[in-house]
Amino acid sequence: MPFGVFAQDVYDNTSAKNAELVGEVVNMDEFLEDGGPSKSSCDGQTSATPPRYADDNMQLLYFDSEERAAEISGLIRNGIASQIRSGSVTLGTNLAWLKNPGATGLLAAVALIALSSVVRDKYPSDIVTDAQLISASEAFLQQEGRVPTIDELLRWIEANRDWQETYD
Repeated sequence: MPFGVFAQDVYDNTSAKNAELVGEVVNMDEFLEDGGPSKSSCDGQTSATPPRYADDNMQLLYFDSEERAAEISGLIRNGIASQIRSGSVTLGTNLAWLKNPGATGLLAAVALIALSSVVRDKYPSDIVTDAQLISASEAFLQQEGRVPTIDELLRWIEANRDWQETYD
């Protein structure tokens, strides 16, 4: 069971989504099977694993043990946190993991909330893709700095979704 750690140099102009993803530990079997972008949500121009699209600076480091992956994640995130504290990197967003650089699993938690049966009942898969729901929940995470509850996510999607519903 391989594990991956997302890694990228972070600069002032690094996107909020990529900065949040740096250091995230993922179980690659689960990520590729149902936790990440899949064939059903892939448009042929993107990839589930880095580089995900043209000019993507994100990389994926692979490890055999989750403990080793978590250790490397902490090192990567602590390095970025040090750069932010010293002022050598100034991001236009607050990173959810900045208070606890060793905390991983935020994206997995976001995906579980986004694809829960309650959310799927409101937004069926024939109308809204998994990727759209996960992107919406990641946007909440970036804005609020935490994983939403199901009710919070439903309210946030209603107010901020970037797709049109055709079944209303």
